[in-house]
Amino acid sequence: MKTLGGIFDSEPRVKIMRLFLFNEDQPYDIEDIVERSKVTKPVARKELKILEKVGFLRAKSFTKEVTMKRKISTRTSKTKHKRHQKKHTH
Repeated sequence: MKTLGGIFDSEPRVKIMRLFLFNEDQPYDIEDIVERSKVTKPVARKELKILEKVGFLRAKSFTKEVTMKRKISTRTSKTKHKRHQKKHTH
């Protein structure tokens, strides 16, 4: 990975590129990218901008359903919310 990082100027960029190359049909939001590529959110944002600029990725808007847990008295309930997110696709 470090060799590719040297060739492509950035190890985090290579990690993000690999994520999309091995999962071409899967869209990811920033939280997914950070978790799967093991880079920080600011680094991921920077690298995503670069990859979008060179045409490797394109951003699209989408709605993502998430399950949030909130504590009500002594029991926990789950609520589904829709969050508008930006996804990145290859």
